[in-house]
Formats: sequence, C-alpha cells, structure tokens
Amino acid sequence: MRRRKKAGFELPLTPLIDIFSILVIFLITGTYFAPASISLPKDLDLPGSQNSEMLEVATQIHVSRSKVMIPEINYTIPLSVFRRGGGARIAEFQTRLSDLISKLPGSMKQNGVTINLLADKDIRYSTIFNIVQAAKVQSVDNVLFIAAGD
Repeated sequence: MRRRKKAGFELPLTPLIDIFSILVIFLITGTYFAPASISLPKDLDLPGSQNSEMLEVATQIHVSRSKVMIPEINYTIPLSVFRRGGGARIAEFQTRLSDLISKLPGSMKQNGVTINLLADKDIRYSTIFNIVQAAKVQSVDNVLFIAAGD
C-alpha cells in the first residue's frame, strides 16, 4: 500500500489582495488632511522666534498696526478699539467670535477651543492682552502666538 502524500497548505492570494485593496481604499478616503499653513497679510510683520513647534490648525486672529481681523468670517475691527477699551465694539467682536466658535466642528473643540494669534511685532503688549481677554470671555481655552522662525 502506498501512502498518500498530504497536500501542502496554499494561501489563497486573490482574496487577500482584495481585502488589502479595500482596506487601503477605506483608509485613504477616510483620512482628513487639514492644511496647516497660514497666509499672512501684507501689513503684518511677525516677531521672530527660535522655538519651532508644529502649527496647530485653529481659528486665526490677525492683529496688524491698524486693525484686528478674523479672516474666516471676513470681520475687521479697528485696533484703536482695544487700545482705549471700546465697550460696544469689543462686545461685537466677542459676538462674532462666539458665532464662529459655535460653528466649529466637534473635533476642533475636543481639547478646548484654540486660537492662533498673529500679531505685528510693533503692537504693544497691553493691546494684545486686551484682545486675548476679549477672546477668553468667549470660551477660548488656548491662545497660540504665531511668530516667524529664524
């Protein structure tokens, strides 16, 4: 009597390739790549910094020598309002910021609301402080100061 040889184990490659292809397509289509770049207005001269951290995608507030701007909603307010404490105008700024924050996706609010503040290097600290205080009233948890790298 002859012994029968056991058939070797063969791995079916076609179904494995199909599953791998489906996984790759799923991961590619389900991944969100947010732009992490900042477009600077021409009248804004950022201060220098030697620290280099990753830029976080967040709402931006631009502070130039003459105005404060929230580019996402195309809102501009004179900088002098924050220098002399213009109550009604600051309240309007806070309302606009609050409306913008309420429309942010949940993923941007997960670890608290963050704002990227781009301020001209010649702006006085007290003015920047007033802007940050106005933003903090509207549930802003983190303010990141953006500077130009060396």
